[in-house]
Amino acid sequence: MQDADAEHVIQVFLFAVLLGGIRDITGYLGDIVSVSLTGKAHGAESAYREVFGAPVVFSAKEATLVLPKAVLEAPISTSNIDILTKNEPMLASLVRASRENNLLATLKMSILDHLPDKTLTEEEAAASQNLSLRTFQRRIEAEGTRFRTLLDQTRAELAESLLADRTVSLSEISYCCGFSEQASFSRAFKRWTGQTPSAYREALQGG
Repeated sequence: MQDADAEHVIQVFLFAVLLGGIRDITGYLGDIVSVSLTGKAHGAESAYREVFGAPVVFSAKEATLVLPKAVLEAPISTSNIDILTKNEPMLASLVRASRENNLLATLKMSILDHLPDKTLTEEEAAASQNLSLRTFQRRIEAEGTRFRTLLDQTRAELAESLLADRTVSLSEISYCCGFSEQASFSRAFKRWTGQTPSAYREALQGG
């Protein structure tokens, strides 16, 4: 991935995360005013419109996200803002790795970007890199892993970071990790770590 392409991916990812957080804390689900991104579009403009719900300008001098005045003045509808910022260290690490042309970090960012609404598929991940599925699989294997393993690792890291905060319920963590049922999340987490979410949290807090 070229530097300009990596910068574009980072912009899209961070703006999507920011917009998702704003919607969560304000409850605003309407359209925003506009989005401007440096660099050329990667794919159809309609795909960007689906993510942001607003017209997107490409090859701009600087990246901007313009919100309606009503959103900026809206009262916060939830006191649980920590859930939106808990993963800042992990996100910062991923951004740095992406700037260094790290394929796995770029894919982790994409996985997180789609959660909680959607679990990224291997086919979609390959398409996001403009690679055939087989070429994509070879690239991932050359990095010493497989896409499913990377997907599980990313969701496990997200879950572990959220479990460190006792104010975030297991049902909220389950949702953030892309599970529709808490029982399914608990089974997956035990498969990933060898512990149930509750046991992991207790151990983390020293019992």
